[in-house]
Amino acid sequence: MLKNQFINEYKKKKRIVDYPIESYFDSSQLEKMIHDERKRWMYTKIYELEEPKRSVLLLTIQLNLSDEKIAEYLHLSVDSIRTIRYRTKKKLKKLAEKEGYL
Repeated sequence: MLKNQFINEYKKKKRIVDYPIESYFDSSQLEKMIHDERKRWMYTKIYELEEPKRSVLLLTIQLNLSDEKIAEYLHLSVDSIRTIRYRTKKKLKKLAEKEGYL
């Protein structure tokens, strides 16, 4: 009975072939998927931020606005915009490293 169990397990393992994920995708596809996943994660974290941090980052990233335009739009000083962006990026970078996205 033990012999038959062993043979059955051996046959099951023989049928299961463990291919690395790289064999399913070429490197450019894999890199694009990783990039997209990181981007999705980053935008999720940005949308979870409180105001004005969220607005500063989104206006910078999506609309590529200058610090002066963002400051005018949000009624803040240019120095405040730069400080908010720096601190928020630092916080997101630390979180990304902690969660394995960097």
